[in-house]
Amino acid sequence: MGGADATSTPAEVTGLLGDGFVESFTGPGQLLRCYDLVELAWERDGGGSAWRGLYLTVQAHRLVPPLPVDDLSTALDRIGFPLLEVAPDGVGCRRFVRADSRVGVLVDEESGQVLQLTAPAWFAPGPRGEPSPWSRDAGRDRVRHLAGLGAPEREAWARRRQPEESGEGPLVVVPVGRLRTAHTGRG
Repeated sequence: MGGADATSTPAEVTGLLGDGFVESFTGPGQLLRCYDLVELAWERDGGGSAWRGLYLTVQAHRLVPPLPVDDLSTALDRIGFPLLEVAPDGVGCRRFVRADSRVGVLVDEESGQVLQLTAPAWFAPGPRGEPSPWSRDAGRDRVRHLAGLGAPEREAWARRRQPEESGEGPLVVVPVGRLRTAHTGRG
């Protein structure tokens, strides 16, 4: 999101996305920042310890028009990256995951509208409550490696990981500047 990801510090996010956010402390050592469609969360152990990134979420339910899961699923299927539906959450939502890219998609069970996309996913493929097979450190290290590459190297890395060539999942890129929200109408 504008160069920020789940491993960015609060100061780095401010430098990249600016100071147009709402911030709240959601519990001891927990910080949540909202930039219209995008939310980022961090945690820390105490006092002056460094903030650790937890996740980045796109609040898709704020999009105008809404995004139907069938449209998203069809588009991903067409390019070779199907969504995997996992156990329902029991509170009116369906859960999908792209295990290879660790992106979770939460969908309203009744309307079929995408509510949010989260990376890294807070749920894994398999039965509810099953421990996640993903290491937070492994994902953070991969993102930091990519962020340290120059544009030509990142492009070459992405080309090597096209579905037909590698079997790995795609990078998720959301062009925040082109999205319109129901709350502000800003792009």
